[in-house]
Amino acid sequence: MPTKRRRPPYRKRDEKITYLVAVTGWEHYYGFRIATGSAWEPGPYYELATLILRGEVVRPEGFKHPCGEVTLSSRAGMLQEAGEPKCIGSLSVRGDLLQAYVFIPAERLAELVAVAASGRIRIAAVGGTKLRYRSGTIHSVTLNTEFDPEEW
Repeated sequence: MPTKRRRPPYRKRDEKITYLVAVTGWEHYYGFRIATGSAWEPGPYYELATLILRGEVVRPEGFKHPCGEVTLSSRAGMLQEAGEPKCIGSLSVRGDLLQAYVFIPAERLAELVAVAASGRIRIAAVGGTKLRYRSGTIHSVTLNTEFDPEEW
């Protein structure tokens, strides 16, 4: 008689949660240089572009860390990568600050910087795992120019 396969136990650390940051400010960084030849810098040049959105964490309600910072970092060739990704970024907390570091396709960053410059981004929604030992992983990011608290 074959043995019955057991289902792995539900693990609380894999719980998904959405963190909402009401955006109040932004910052942009761009850097371009000759590469040093490290594994992080394949090719002759190294380019880094980020968009940082700052604001107040409005969800989950009663969250211990009231300030939020979402850093969107461009990554060339991301849309052509093979394999099944496990996450697109990481979460961490320090003091009263929730920090989200998210990789996005380099082709999308210019559009997002333009929208941020217009001052119209109202909310950044970061979907990820529940924080465990002050860190977690990110599986989605959404930026929106409208915010209806009842939708979230």
